[in-house]
Amino acid sequence: MNSVAPTVSGHSPTRFRALTPDENELLCNTDRGTPGGDFLRSYWQPVALASDVDAGGAPVPLVVMGEELVLFRDTDGKYGLVGRWCPHRGVDLSYSRVEVGGLRCLYHGWLISGDGRCREQPGELEQDEYSAEVSHSGYPCVVAAGCVFAYLGDGEPPALPGYDVFAADPDHVFAARLLYTGNYTADIDHALDPGHVSFLHLQFPESEASGRYGPSGSLGITGTDMSANALYGLDPSPLVETERVDYGLRVAATRRVDDDRSFVRVMEYMYPNICTAPVFEDGYTIQYIVPQDNESHWRFDISLDRATAFDKERWAAIWGAMQDEHGHSHRRGDNRYRQDRDQMGDWFAGMGPFPPDHDGCVLEQTWPRRRRVEEQLGAQDRAIAQVRDLMVTAINDVAQGKPPPRGVQLPGHRVVAFSAVVDRSTKWNQLYDKREAALSPVTESNSTTTEGGGGRER
Repeated sequence: MNSVAPTVSGHSPTRFRALTPDENELLCNTDRGTPGGDFLRSYWQPVALASDVDAGGAPVPLVVMGEELVLFRDTDGKYGLVGRWCPHRGVDLSYSRVEVGGLRCLYHGWLISGDGRCREQPGELEQDEYSAEVSHSGYPCVVAAGCVFAYLGDGEPPALPGYDVFAADPDHVFAARLLYTGNYTADIDHALDPGHVSFLHLQFPESEASGRYGPSGSLGITGTDMSANALYGLDPSPLVETERVDYGLRVAATRRVDDDRSFVRVMEYMYPNICTAPVFEDGYTIQYIVPQDNESHWRFDISLDRATAFDKERWAAIWGAMQDEHGHSHRRGDNRYRQDRDQMGDWFAGMGPFPPDHDGCVLEQTWPRRRRVEEQLGAQDRAIAQVRDLMVTAINDVAQGKPPPRGVQLPGHRVVAFSAVVDRSTKWNQLYDKREAALSPVTESNSTTTEGGGGRER
């Protein structure tokens, strides 16, 4: 797949072709047994926050890539993830009793352990017991960075990627998530679109100066005391450049500040469905964009601030205030995202100051995914087109029996995502190398543990 149109001499604009219908379907369909589903299942995926279920508490029904599952913690505190419907008579296991070793079905008392095995059939006579023959799905779980990760693929799971957030002091890590309507690929495209922040999230200077929405932070931008909002407003057409790496793609957006300075923002796409964002001067947010099904997805935001511990109560209150008990924002399509047309004198979108609310509108109120083949892409969409290329290639490789790109595996890999105002002569990739070398090490913890099943689908 070659999405880059040939460059024509003169002043012809840079254009990228849209996806073909086959490519679009390949990317968007993640049901079990599809090429896209097999690709994503080759990696660990977050399925919940670790706080979503208590030891011995009520099981939590989940849908991940179209699979109906139940997450639980047994009375010993171990996480398990199994198919939602009891293999005996199809009763919903989310209503089960939680006991030592697994879930006890309410209907006939079958005990299903975290690896999907049937451990007890108390309603059967000893000579008629057939638990060893029972087929059910059970997936291994890893607790890391405040999230429960699961491996839904076949065979032995790979190692968890070596991102430094997984080894960091838990006080310096905060995880949150939101549920969005729409295919997960739209959110990956959105994360790789550096131009939208000069519009969708823009607060006008007079409003920012008034302070009526609270202080506007710099979001960890080095080399300036200007806010990110002010810098995005100065130049709405950044130069987008990319660099291929073995675990994905680096993306740099460079904006003009004045005759002598540039505003550089660098992020990465990492296989298979991960994007990073510079949020802290010495840290980042890593976004796992996980399909719930083909028409909705979760965005898990896992943040690391290497320098400063999080006030977790405050951060939890901010995220909790914006979403309902199901994880969906209070601003939804059925209330038109509570858009205030009068507020559009303060904010470009008229939807308040919280960017994930703005994101919800553009992710959910767009044409159906099948119409992406009609897109008309330009220079600002360079990273989007290239990551689509990478994903389509990887999906096809997996479908042909080749190993998936494994991405980052070395322990303690320091994720580099940053924003900086620099001299206009500074090259972004040189700045990347300097930033990587200067990053402070994380304080390692032993909070990553493997629990649950052995990844079997019998």
